[in-house]
Amino acid sequence: MNHIGVFNNHSLRGAMAGGNGLYLHVTLKVRSGKINEFCELMPILVSAAEQNGWKLLAAWCNLIGRLNVVVDLWKVPDANSVPAQFAQLMLLSDWPQLEQRLAACVEDEVLQLMGRLPYDPDRV
Repeated sequence: MNHIGVFNNHSLRGAMAGGNGLYLHVTLKVRSGKINEFCELMPILVSAAEQNGWKLLAAWCNLIGRLNVVVDLWKVPDANSVPAQFAQLMLLSDWPQLEQRLAACVEDEVLQLMGRLPYDPDRV
């Protein structure tokens, strides 16, 4: 399969451009022994993010596999909202403390901006 050619297809370009919404898939590696503290911090961050137009659709942790992995799925208004969201979080009055606590909990973070494909069950 020609992977480059896949994204030349008009319907796929539309999906990836966010015609049916964009999603941010976040994978976090939480430090050993810090999952409880991480779970205490997240409602604060979720509340702040949702006030800025994001919607947390799901939050999971693994049961089998690499330990302490958390996956969050967010619905986001557009690609520009990702850096804008981080800028808004930095304006929170307690951001320095939150950032310090979060850094103590999170070892690694991977963000992936995603769009729905034509065969997605919600589009069929």
